[in-house]
Amino acid sequence: YFRRAIDAAKSSSEFDMDEILVLESNHLLVLGQQDRVVRMLFEGIKRYPQSAALNRALALLQSRRGDLVGALRTVDMMQAAQVDPLPSIMLRKELLCEADRYDDAVKLLEDVLAREDLADPVSLQLELAWLYMQRANWPQARRWLEASRKANPEDMRTTEVLSELAWCTEDWELLEQCESALRAVEGTYGPLWRTFRIRRLLAQSNAGSEKASQAQAEVDNLARQLEVLYPHMQQTRIAAGRVATYRGLMRRAVANYEEAWELGLPRVSLAVDLISLLNELGESDRAQRYVREVRRFLSATQAVVDQSFLELANESADEAVRMAESLVADAPRSESYVRLGRT
Repeated sequence: YFRRAIDAAKSSSEFDMDEILVLESNHLLVLGQQDRVVRMLFEGIKRYPQSAALNRALALLQSRRGDLVGALRTVDMMQAAQVDPLPSIMLRKELLCEADRYDDAVKLLEDVLAREDLADPVSLQLELAWLYMQRANWPQARRWLEASRKANPEDMRTTEVLSELAWCTEDWELLEQCESALRAVEGTYGPLWRTFRIRRLLAQSNAGSEKASQAQAEVDNLARQLEVLYPHMQQTRIAAGRVATYRGLMRRAVANYEEAWELGLPRVSLAVDLISLLNELGESDRAQRYVREVRRFLSATQAVVDQSFLELANESADEAVRMAESLVADAPRSESYVRLGRT
């Protein structure tokens, strides 16, 4: 069916042919036909030299075949052929990270951000912040995120990443600021600020807050609001799972996490929580089902040369492990080691 769909798309004028070629290359890579894909991508770039999708696919494949020099050369050609430098900058950063050259990736982004002619500095600032977070350099990450938020106060991307930093560093005051910023953008009925607030209130209750009972009542109210307003959103079910876990209702938590699993793309963080709960309940067979599912999913995505087509955002296995490792390095508490071991 997929082969027929690709052939039909090639004969249609409604689709961008370069992106169709990338989809076809991903399909062939899953089938193990790397040499054929390399030839196809080189031919595609000859026809569409300005295609960010084709150049990106070729550079990533070259890198994963051990040819970093060739991959960076492809990025150079891509940069020379394009008007917008952002895609080639992002790709170069990604290749450097894959080669464990994080310092070079940081320097690349900082040098670019020092220029004043950038059309989209926010994307680069977020990428730089993530790099610093994965190295447990929280002050530098926060510095770039605060600068981005100051320049673009209504950009939800910055606030979301800043809230993740606040969660990792247990900076509840900052996380509360992020909630307020998201609420100002989303409005009273928005979902994201509610999920962040639930997460913060639960953590503060666990920390022995004097207003624990009041916070628990608010958490229940926020969870009910999400159920009414966004009953089929994955984050609603994840929030319900967290509330149930906090109250010791493990089977209810599992039910919510399983429903969340069915509502969206597999998420590494969700898999970690669901599998660990099932193991605690002695449901090893059910836990192994999700272990197999996430392994199959990650195995398939590793075969696909350009995982951005899958919209995985910041949920890749490698990034989840790096974040868990950075938490252990920065704050070697028992729960940090538990998170790393589970991941």
